[in-house]
Amino acid sequence: MNTAVLSPVGQHLPKWRGARRMSQLDLALHADASARHLSFVETGRARGSRKMLLRLGEALDLPLREQNVLLAAGGFAPAYTESALDETAMRQVSRTLDLMLAKH
Repeated sequence: MNTAVLSPVGQHLPKWRGARRMSQLDLALHADASARHLSFVETGRARGSRKMLLRLGEALDLPLREQNVLLAAGGFAPAYTESALDETAMRQVSRTLDLMLAKH
């Protein structure tokens, strides 16, 4: 049983690495980081920068919502906004989707 305590970021990264079937080394190479630094970020021995967490999220091909979760776990503000389809700014998108579904 692993008794290591993971950082808040470290609670997310191993789950996503497993889902993407990536080792720490694979992820580090894709994110242009060292495997040692990635290990330190996961365990909390180092704090990943906002830029690093975004690179990790991109390397893991995380949905934007999940990248925001990763940033929040690292103590950063979200990078991506989220809008409901019923908001004014999304009204045209909603109409277009309705039209496409009706024509389908």
